[in-house]
Amino acid sequence: MEDIVRKAKVPVIVVKDEKIKFPFKNIVFVSNFEDDVSDAFEQALSIATKCEAKIHLLQINTKTDFNSIECSLKNIELLLKKFPDFENYSKAVYNEDSVETGINTFINEQPVDLIAMITHGKTGFLSLFSKSIAEGVTNHSKLPVMTIHISK
Repeated sequence: MEDIVRKAKVPVIVVKDEKIKFPFKNIVFVSNFEDDVSDAFEQALSIATKCEAKIHLLQINTKTDFNSIECSLKNIELLLKKFPDFENYSKAVYNEDSVETGINTFINEQPVDLIAMITHGKTGFLSLFSKSIAEGVTNHSKLPVMTIHISK
């Protein structure tokens, strides 16, 4: 499963539990919003539109990848400016020890049916130095996880 999540050039939704809520009504889109994620967001937005779902844009600041809340919200706003007609969303920034912990905190506070995340698809030598957050979330989450591959 990890190879598919890491290498697929199209979005992949991993479902572990047969009792999923569909159509999805609440999708959390997790990113650091520093890179241009508009193509990936458009993939999540396509599903949200078809399901009439709300998208929660979530950034998790960690000790090693820290931004101010103001700066983080500004990055989210820059993305949203590219989608001026999109209105069914919320924005959140959490400070946590890890991205996975932040996602879990968020989903314990908000109803979420699908987690959407970006993967850079690092393989081989590069993967030895950076564990894929998307793979970790996919392996540990009971919710469906949509991974969207982007090139960096």
